[in-house]
Amino acid sequence: MTADTPITDEEIKVFLSEYEAAANSQDFDNVRDLIHPNAIFRFNDGDFIGHEAIRGAFENTWGQDIQDERYYLTNVRVISKDVKSATVTFTFNWTGRVEGRSVNTVGKGTSVIVRNERRLQFILEHLSS
Repeated sequence: MTADTPITDEEIKVFLSEYEAAANSQDFDNVRDLIHPNAIFRFNDGDFIGHEAIRGAFENTWGQDIQDERYYLTNVRVISKDVKSATVTFTFNWTGRVEGRSVNTVGKGTSVIVRNERRLQFILEHLSS
């Protein structure tokens, strides 16, 4: 892969798998390198811009008393890609147990992924229920 090689579907698949694993580790240090320093993450409760704001949003979610928590993506669709970026849509799935009860959240997501110094990173993530 060189800086002028288009982003491939396989690269996107591997990147998203890395992201799922990093998010499920519940350690932002594992997620950080997958996020561009100027990224915007848009969730139902607001916009989070840059690593520290995004860290706060992740850690707030992870700080809840949820057992067997799991985050994963389905229905991933690459809608555009070129040398510098790719745009994907997906269904996000979040499961776990709260006070012994199973919980499940499903929503829609759109991400813009950029190649930053030969590494793929999110520059925009928009999740909504």
